[in-house]
Amino acid sequence: MKKFWFRFLMILLFFLAVKPVHVLAEEDANTILILNSYHQGFAWTDEQMEGIQEEIKDSGKELEIYVEYLDWKKFPTDHNEKGFYDLIQYKYTDKEIDIVICTDDAAFQFALQYRKDLFEDTPIVFSGVGETSFEELVTNQDRYTGIMQVMDPYGTIQAAKQINPNLDTIYVIYDNTKSGKAIGNECLEAAKQISGEIQVVLLNNLATERILEKVWAADENSIVLMTNYVLDGKWVYLSQEKFCEQISKVSKVPVYHLYHFGMGHGILGGDMILGTIQGQKAAQLALQILDGKSADEIPIQNENTNQIMFDYTVMQKFGISKSELPQGSEIINEPPDFFELYKTQIIAALIVFILLLAFTISLLFYIYKIRIMQKKLKENHEELTQLYEEITASDEEMRAQYDEIIEAHELLEISNNKLLRLTQHDTLTGLYNRHYLYHVLDVILKVNQIPCALYFLDLDNFKYVNDTLGHTLGDTLLKKISERMNGILVEGIHLVRLGGDEFVFFYENISDKKGIEEFALKILSVFESPFMIEDNNLMISGSLGIALSPNNGRTMEILLKNADMAMYYIKNRGKKGFYFFDTSLDEMMRERVGIERKFASALENNEFFVVYQPQICPEHESICGFEALARWQPDGELISPLKFIKIAEETGFIIPLGEWILRKACMDIASLNKDTEKEYFISVNVSVIQLLQIDFAEKAIQIIEETGINPRQLILEVTESVFMESSEQIKEHLMKLRAMSVGIALDDFGTGYSSLAYLKDFPITTLKVDKLFIDSIETSEEVDNITDTIIQMGHNMNMKVVAEGVEAEKQVIYLKNSHCDLIQGFFYAKPMTYNELTAYISTF
Repeated sequence: MKKFWFRFLMILLFFLAVKPVHVLAEEDANTILILNSYHQGFAWTDEQMEGIQEEIKDSGKELEIYVEYLDWKKFPTDHNEKGFYDLIQYKYTDKEIDIVICTDDAAFQFALQYRKDLFEDTPIVFSGVGETSFEELVTNQDRYTGIMQVMDPYGTIQAAKQINPNLDTIYVIYDNTKSGKAIGNECLEAAKQISGEIQVVLLNNLATERILEKVWAADENSIVLMTNYVLDGKWVYLSQEKFCEQISKVSKVPVYHLYHFGMGHGILGGDMILGTIQGQKAAQLALQILDGKSADEIPIQNENTNQIMFDYTVMQKFGISKSELPQGSEIINEPPDFFELYKTQIIAALIVFILLLAFTISLLFYIYKIRIMQKKLKENHEELTQLYEEITASDEEMRAQYDEIIEAHELLEISNNKLLRLTQHDTLTGLYNRHYLYHVLDVILKVNQIPCALYFLDLDNFKYVNDTLGHTLGDTLLKKISERMNGILVEGIHLVRLGGDEFVFFYENISDKKGIEEFALKILSVFESPFMIEDNNLMISGSLGIALSPNNGRTMEILLKNADMAMYYIKNRGKKGFYFFDTSLDEMMRERVGIERKFASALENNEFFVVYQPQICPEHESICGFEALARWQPDGELISPLKFIKIAEETGFIIPLGEWILRKACMDIASLNKDTEKEYFISVNVSVIQLLQIDFAEKAIQIIEETGINPRQLILEVTESVFMESSEQIKEHLMKLRAMSVGIALDDFGTGYSSLAYLKDFPITTLKVDKLFIDSIETSEEVDNITDTIIQMGHNMNMKVVAEGVEAEKQVIYLKNSHCDLIQGFFYAKPMTYNELTAYISTF
């Protein structure tokens, strides 16, 4: 009798508490029964339910859905199972169930065991079932499919190890349920895989109070790892969220979790499994079956439904920065940057404020004029009244007063027109300005919807004109260039100065690509003849990027951005030309931005290192010195110097990087000479950007003094481009260093602006023959003659000559016979690290 009343009570409670999630009106709608292993309000279960419901809702199908909860966490008993069986039998005997979705092991086991009795062999879709129990559950079963629960404690422990490399202890919290023990074992194995030195402390057999004591006593090189924990060591049920908050409150070290529902309750983060994704994937499989696919045809999904996540507020608590997190981590609760969040609104408000201010000033001026006119009218009225009273007024006087009013109105109109011109024209050149581009031309682009071309022009090396000749002369040059460009304009082409040395041509209603290219050549022809300014004969060129509408954008902002990318591309290829935008440039720009972003922490993270290539004296077959070469390896990936050096020069990062390379090379060669009791020299490349710094020579001298290197053993390599950039300032630096006996080498000689005048004028001590000539030795008589001439000329000017890029024995023999002083190249050795270098010296 007691068992009868217990079953009756359970059926009554479930019947009152559980209702269909939603029922759509059509009678022939498919019916889905969702069986949950655990109770409503259990976070893991609620997440899976949320994912199922979202996916079904998005499908747009008309479905009748019922949801039941086995509540196995709180009541893992035969009584509960029997009561649940009676409930399902009572409620769904007369309903045709098309598919059963089960969340977690208990519900899946129940559905498989009683399917023939309750659901007439209905197909089953599961989610959240672990690998350890799966094979046992599905023995001799069919018509089922689902998404496995793939836990990843390895990813979480690896992330914790990355954040704290000194990690030595992990406190693992899990319960003594079957699934809990399985997860605990996975954590143990993952820790062993990562490091055999990590101690794993299992807390599954302890009561809550003892667990809190253990966590409180953990030292700074420990972490706490939460897993499946709803029953403590005394089998007392616990709220996951409240227990996470308790643990986090007492813990002095980060607490990680394998389940997403732990986030927001004091958990730092981890490689977490998301119940919502489990639910979504299960619902997708169920919808496939409803569309007619057999459950046996759908393979079991073993996909990873995890996401590496971290809580920003907890990161702040433990002083963890974003750079310490694994790549691809998602961060929650991060406060948005105010300006970035409201950037558009702030800019819009600022523009509106400026417009309102301008309007207010105009209005006040207009009111002022009106008041003056009112005053005059009042005075005139008084005079007319007086004249009328005296009968002396005349028609001519009244007409004159009226003319004054008209004249004042006309003057006001002229002022308004001047104000409009000021808002749309550049004050220096008189060309249209950025305001005109965005408020007039952008409207033409959007309204007319006709093919257009936008040319983005940037002057090459204009900065050096300002730096060397002054901003006043630079402004005069901009005016002269603007006058020439105005001369090539025709109807339908607008010329805009964006600011600085940047200009835009907007070409309306273009007909074909040939016409676009012809006008691009016309723009570049402006720079073919020099500009004569104050006795200075200036040659300057421009780089031109072209974007077409509608193919490359339908708004001025997008066209300008794409033309800008095309312009930068032509600059990187040597400047002085034009290039049409294509989608590949977007990827190149993203790569460039990625490299620039990595620069920020590269030196701090010791990502750069120096390699050394020997320079051999062919007469004695002995090592005389080395060239220092920079290498960069962020995140384990070696990036070519051909990629990052140019970007470093353009962004100014070459200044701190070059100083670091010089200091490192001087330290290494000083140490090497001391250890070997030799007098090897070191040759270090110096960028023109470094040489343009006012304090370059002083910093180089400071490095020489701090590292203790003999100045005679240091050679600075410069390229021939230094002759073209502010030569007097650079010459002063080189002369000061040469006075200390520092050598100056001219790199890649013969490929650039080689001139005997420059060689005599600058304190060059060494010529480096470019690899271009070396590669053609004994294949081209003309090149052999040039190479011989360079060597002979260098010797005649008391300079040493270095041949670089030597790879073949015939080249070595030729250079020996030509009396070349030093040979550098793969024939003798590739660039090597300092440790490899010391080993190489011992065998040479």
